[in-house]
Amino acid sequence: MAVYVDDVEPAVSYQIEFKAGRSNTIVLSEEEFAIAKLLMQKSKQRIADLTTDLVDERSRLERLNVAIAQHKRLPLELLREIFLFSASNNTYPPKPTVPWTLRHVCSSWREIILSEVSIWNDVVLDHPLFQKDCERLNFWIDATISTLHPLSICIDTSYRYDTFSTQIAHSSVIVPLGPHIHTLSIDAYRDFFSLSAGFLPSLQRLSIHNIDDSFFLGGWNSSHRPTCFIDMGSLRSLHLSFSTLQRRVYVPELPFHQLTSLMITTDAEYAGLQPSDALGILRRCPLLEDCQLYLTMPKEMIPQVDPVHLSHLSELKLKLGLNQWFLDNLITPVLEKIEIEDGSVVELSPVLANVAELVLRSECSLYSVEDQSRTVSGKPNLISSRALDALSSVTELFAFEANFYTDEIVAKIASGELLPHIERSILDATGQAAIRSLTEMIERRSGTAEPHVDIHVKIDEALAGDCRAFIEDCLRRVKACGSELCVSDGNIEISQYYV
Repeated sequence: MAVYVDDVEPAVSYQIEFKAGRSNTIVLSEEEFAIAKLLMQKSKQRIADLTTDLVDERSRLERLNVAIAQHKRLPLELLREIFLFSASNNTYPPKPTVPWTLRHVCSSWREIILSEVSIWNDVVLDHPLFQKDCERLNFWIDATISTLHPLSICIDTSYRYDTFSTQIAHSSVIVPLGPHIHTLSIDAYRDFFSLSAGFLPSLQRLSIHNIDDSFFLGGWNSSHRPTCFIDMGSLRSLHLSFSTLQRRVYVPELPFHQLTSLMITTDAEYAGLQPSDALGILRRCPLLEDCQLYLTMPKEMIPQVDPVHLSHLSELKLKLGLNQWFLDNLITPVLEKIEIEDGSVVELSPVLANVAELVLRSECSLYSVEDQSRTVSGKPNLISSRALDALSSVTELFAFEANFYTDEIVAKIASGELLPHIERSILDATGQAAIRSLTEMIERRSGTAEPHVDIHVKIDEALAGDCRAFIEDCLRRVKACGSELCVSDGNIEISQYYV
């Protein structure tokens, strides 16, 4: 006799589901077993139906959300301004181009994107869609080149560098857009350097990466010079990044005299500019405002020469490499920030002392000093009161790897006798006495106009375990003042475990 689900008595259904279904001892009869199978099939069908309904309802909800989307009610003028804001690139090199995404949303958005030329001011071409991007850009260029605004172009082939990509970039982007480009970031290739003089009249910022010195500098002769730099009258910012840099740098065509920003760096660990070449370049940069240079290890000490006056230089970043004497050849009256990059190697005389002499000689007011240099022996140099006294205007001091602060020096910092305006610093000190002095300084300054202080103290590893209660107390006192005190043994941050 056939059994139908609809004919099942409620009591039988209850017996199967809530009695047998909750017990491991109740065994169903043959008839009850058949009914249970039917009830399972019905439940599975209901779940399938509900799943289908759920998918349908979600699709319906998405369509209704599109129907009532508020952006559809925005005036075209306001939508255009939003697109302009989203497409603006304040980073350098610029991030991937927004318009290529926006133009695929709908026909009205596509019309706005293609009609508003300034939205395309920042263009990024990168792998793996490099060739497709160039084709898209070509299509757009043909329609708008007569009304182009100044353009920012970033051609990124770092994903997979090959000559095919650079040839496409050169013929599809650089050549047709040359007169309109004001910012350009590219990997080095010979055809670019062979561009005719004056081909990039509007270029203001240029960044060239992966330069081989034999290809770019040493490979040029009197009959074949990099003509692209000639009559580049608008150029103000130049970044040359070398994959290797062992040869002497001499490129008279480079318009150093008009630059306000200069970076010459290398990926090779011990490579860089010859110090004498670097000084020669700086002499040709009277308008320089910020500068970053990587220097190579010198083969011999170069005697001090007439100082290079950099009257407008406010930020300086150097990788010295046994060349701390290089600072002794500079005069920088408006210097505000200096950074000595990791990789410099010093011995006996700390770079901070050279920085102090630079400040005294230039009569400038530094506010930020970062010294990541290290000694050959690995033992830090003692910092003198004279060096810190010359840095009285500094508010940020990060000088620790090659610099050691005695308890006496730290006490003078804490009392305000040295570094009276310090707000953020990393100190390599002996430990408990230094922490006590800095904690008291932070408490004294908590009610002043400059209450916030962020200090990082490196202490001896053995001492860290002996004074846990003391460190915990100091950390709590500093936290109550709204400031920060980070304590580490050079390997781990102890404070994060203590509080």
